[in-house]
Amino acid sequence: MIYLKSLGIVVASSLLFSGIGGMIGYLLGRLLPDYYRSVSFSGMQPGFNPVAYGVGQGVTQGLAGGAVIGLIVSAIAYCALRREGQV
Repeated sequence: MIYLKSLGIVVASSLLFSGIGGMIGYLLGRLLPDYYRSVSFSGMQPGFNPVAYGVGQGVTQGLAGGAVIGLIVSAIAYCALRREGQV
């Protein structure tokens, strides 16, 4: 049962941070497009879309960060339950 709760925590955290990262990437691409033009190798190409690039980067980085945070929270919860003798 604890494994399903841990999986739920990781999935929920990943989705939450992925959404937040996508929103931040969208705002950066919309308000500061030169930032993504400067950090991307293809930033100066004529068809470069800084908003799409920002959303993609924000979602992927948020997903990875959310997964790590979810794993840390799950590990802390598991250790606390184990200490109490519930696992």
